Amino acid sequence: MNFITHLPDSYGYDVILVVVDRLIKIKHFIHCKGTCDSEEVARLYVKYVWKLHGLPRTIVSDRGPQFVSNFWKHLTKRLGITALLSTAYHPETDGQTEIANSFLEQYLRGHVSYLQDNWVRWLLLAEFAINNALNKSLKTTPFFANYGYHPCFRFEPALPGRRVAAKDAEGVALKMATVHEYLKSEICIAQARH
Repeated sequence: MNFITHLPDSYGYDVILVVVDRLIKIKHFIHCKGTCDSEEVARLYVKYVWKLHGLPRTIVSDRGPQFVSNFWKHLTKRLGITALLSTAYHPETDGQTEIANSFLEQYLRGHVSYLQDNWVRWLLLAEFAINNALNKSLKTTPFFANYGYHPCFRFEPALPGRRVAAKDAEGVALKMATVHEYLKSEICIAQARH
């Protein structure tokens, strides 16, 4: 668990909290503000991660102020979570999160607007893509490892005689399909590098 910081403002957010399950490799990308303290991290974790996976036995994080605070230490101890900090100058201690960060940064570079002010809108698609891509060590997708099935992601052919709304929907559907296929290939390339 760590943060990608110093991002351009996007709808009032400038930081991404990255959470990676070390067993099933599922990732969550959570938009937040740079002013996010340890209490806010706990709230975001409950809102976006705990409700899907429950409490972890351990959390590996960087040495950011949120993760070395007294509140975080007491909370993790009270919940029976072992809090591990990555070693200074050795971020590879949490290599899975570093790989997720690398993927996300590459993904956002290719999809955000010229002003880089809309990255928040792309986080859900990035999370879906990386969790629905084959993981070499799992030999399946993180989504399948967690839920036991692959999510539905298909597009039906457009019907002739479409109306304006249907044309707009067709454009969105085609864009989603194109992005999904592109991301699957990019994830394979990124995994080959690591």
